[in-house]
Amino acid sequence: MAQIAAKNTLKNISKRKQEIALYANIEKLTGKNLSQQQNVNQLDLEDYINEFTYAKKQQKASGTIIIFLAFFKRLDYIVPLAFQNNITLISDFDGNIINNIYNMSPDYHTKDIHLCVFPLSNSTVVSIFIKQGEKTISQLYPTVKKIRRTRCTVRNLLYYFGIF
Repeated sequence: MAQIAAKNTLKNISKRKQEIALYANIEKLTGKNLSQQQNVNQLDLEDYINEFTYAKKQQKASGTIIIFLAFFKRLDYIVPLAFQNNITLISDFDGNIINNIYNMSPDYHTKDIHLCVFPLSNSTVVSIFIKQGEKTISQLYPTVKKIRRTRCTVRNLLYYFGIF
């Protein structure tokens, strides 16, 4: 799980660095002030770097669990898509705010979940994991428990998390 988290954050670090360079070029070409967007990109980049450091620390930790598997299910069918990424949820399923994405304070850090959908040869594995002890994300546990008890479909999970 730590390797998946590291891969997800490396991808986001790369994407954010590209966006920072892109917006810098747009500023030069158009003369428009994009400093607010650049500040947001810089804050996101710092968060991603911290997340990557955390994931690397988990990989090196011996016996210490600092990542929590919130959901795991093996489905008895193969889905036609694979998905692996971290997601910043804005609200839980009842509309309660989890992450205030408009808070630009350097002291505020959003909390992500990692969602994985892996089709295998005869089944599909779906998992959700988070940092151990994430209080804001723990608001999702009642809904995740409902998903465990009901018929789990990948379509429903992706719909719940706003991917489709």
